[in-house]
Amino acid sequence: KKSQKAPHVGGQFDWYLESQLVAMKNKVRVNEVMDPYLKKLSSQDMKDVSLYMSKFPWPLQAAAAEAPPAAEQK
Repeated sequence: KKSQKAPHVGGQFDWYLESQLVAMKNKVRVNEVMDPYLKKLSSQDMKDVSLYMSKFPWPLQAAAAEAPPAAEQK
């Protein structure tokens, strides 16, 4: 949500997303909004969520896919 000023994480590498979740759960990276959710996640849950989120398109890829072909932009 824009109101939370959260970054777009879809399309990031799964290993990166997992490392960020682990860092937040271990309090290396502080994120009070995520704390209640992370407390409930197992290591396997974090791997699964990371892999799932990595399958979403990166914002630039999604915008490019939605843009009309160059010939139609005239």
